[in-house]
Amino acid sequence: MSDYQKSLFAYSVVKSVQLVLRLRKKSIKNSCVAIYDAAEEINGRILYELSKECKYVVLLSRDILKTRCIADYVTANYGVAPVVTNDIGYVLKSADFIIASNSLGNEINKPLWCIDNMYIPNSTNSVIINDVSYAVPWDIGNLNMSIELLGSILGIMEEKDIEKSLKYNGIILDKIMFNSILSC
Repeated sequence: MSDYQKSLFAYSVVKSVQLVLRLRKKSIKNSCVAIYDAAEEINGRILYELSKECKYVVLLSRDILKTRCIADYVTANYGVAPVVTNDIGYVLKSADFIIASNSLGNEINKPLWCIDNMYIPNSTNSVIINDVSYAVPWDIGNLNMSIELLGSILGIMEEKDIEKSLKYNGIILDKIMFNSILSC
C-alpha cells in the first residue's frame, strides 16, 4: 500500500471504532482502546490516528522495550500517555475496544478490529471487524469502495488531510464488516 492508503486505513480503523463505541453509548475520548501487538509497524499509524481522538490507550506487546519507545513518542507528540503492558488479562478486562494484528488466543467478549484477515477469533458475543467500505458520490454500480481503491484514487490529489479530502469529495464511511458480512 502507498503512504496515503496506509493513512486512510488507519483513519478508517479509528473512525469505525468511534462509530461502534457510539452505538454502545460510549465516547472514544473516554473509552479504553487497546492495540495488540503495538510494536508492529502496521499498528503505528493506527496508534497515531487513535491518539488524536482517544485519551486512554493501552499498548499490549511482547516487545516491551520497543513499545515503551513508541509510547514515549506518542506522549511527546500527541499528549497521550499510553499504558504499556504484556498482560493480556488486563487488556481483556479493561479495554472497551481491541485492535489486534495478531491472535489474542482467548475468547474475546469485547469489540475487536482484526487487522490480520487470517485471524478469526473464537466464538464471541461482540462485534468483530476486519474491513470497511465507503459510499462515494460517483456512479460505480454495486461495487463496494474499498480502502485500497479509495486510497489510490484520493492519493493522487494534492490534499494530504484525509478528513478534508473525504469531506470535500462527499465520501462517507458506509459499511463496517467482517469477511464481507455487515458487523453493525
